[in-house]
Amino acid sequence: MRIAISAPIKKDFQKEAEALFPDCQLLWMENLPEEERDSAIRTADVVLTHNIVGDLTKEEQQLLGHPRMVQTTRTGVDHLSMAELPSDMKLYCNAGGWARGIAESTVGMIIALNRCLREQLRDLQQGEFHILGYHQKSLAEQTVLIAGFGGIGEAVARALHPFGCRLEAVSRHQPQSPLLQAAYTMKDFDHALAAADVLVLALPHSKETDRLIDARRLSLMKKDAMIVDVSRAGLIDHEALLDHVRDHPDFHVAMDVWWGEHDQYPKDGDPILRYPNVIGSAHNAEMNSHCNEEAIRNSLLNIRAFLDGRPVKGYIRKEEYLWLDPKRTSPYKFYQFWLNVSDDDAERYIKIFTSLEKETIDALVEEHKQDPGRRILQKRLAEETTVMVHSKEALDAAIEASNILLESLH
Repeated sequence: MRIAISAPIKKDFQKEAEALFPDCQLLWMENLPEEERDSAIRTADVVLTHNIVGDLTKEEQQLLGHPRMVQTTRTGVDHLSMAELPSDMKLYCNAGGWARGIAESTVGMIIALNRCLREQLRDLQQGEFHILGYHQKSLAEQTVLIAGFGGIGEAVARALHPFGCRLEAVSRHQPQSPLLQAAYTMKDFDHALAAADVLVLALPHSKETDRLIDARRLSLMKKDAMIVDVSRAGLIDHEALLDHVRDHPDFHVAMDVWWGEHDQYPKDGDPILRYPNVIGSAHNAEMNSHCNEEAIRNSLLNIRAFLDGRPVKGYIRKEEYLWLDPKRTSPYKFYQFWLNVSDDDAERYIKIFTSLEKETIDALVEEHKQDPGRRILQKRLAEETTVMVHSKEALDAAIEASNILLESLH
């Protein structure tokens, strides 16, 4: 077995990795000459990368369909343009790798909001000293709904359990945990949301969860409820939340993640922070003196489980991150994504993502099997999805661009 490691971790993790993988050849790409890096990826069974775009060139990224596993040390993958990566890439995120620090920060944010610390700080700074009047709350009297019950969601539940609150969770598949008093699938999200005092957002940000919390769902929540977002800001409609915190001063929000970060963060601050019922941190909820070590070790252990044939965590369904907004994924890249999926995926996707009749699909599958090289299934899948999401004109333009590119290669 060969593991290509593009994440720059050799200095701190070489001995640990060699002990964990005595049966594997470790290829430390940070030390490889440029001409040998491509071969390392092509021949690797597993590639361990930090975040793909940071430690692999665009040319190297196109080789990621070769390994049986591409493991990242990061949890989120919504920064990746899936349409520009190999459609047959088997991508695994670092599920739960940063969970402990995030869970502790979540508890701290809930307590800070419950104790109205920002409102009290504002008053104290203004020379006002009020013992009463802040409507403080206790976790023991609250229902906490955790949206997303992967590694972070479970860690949040464990951290909150000693406080005696009622713990509920909602996820794509019904969560299973002895810590929970109730568990839901997403079809029951609105019902659970209406009863919650605290909503913790720990869902991945995908096209299905984009702006999950909009004006309608905010209106379902209790007037004095709170939201703690430690996942991605894109889960929340910014304008709707801004209006809600302005109009409902007893509604509280804690944000660790933002709609624009780093150089995209507003120079005068996010306008939502103008209101005293909002607190925030700079997307660093996971940070502590050991967080990087814990996250890398978690990704290494996931690789070990994969090689041993044991259950693994964090498999990414790339189609869920294929953004419908043409600003995020152009019609051409959208079309190319479906055109380049594997035969097995094409047969599965055409049944899920198109409205073709069963008889038509069966006939296409049979025709495809007669001559797989013609990629009949992939072409029809790409055509149907592109027209459905964009338009017939967008499809025609994507096909024309594809033909021009193909001609230029001959």
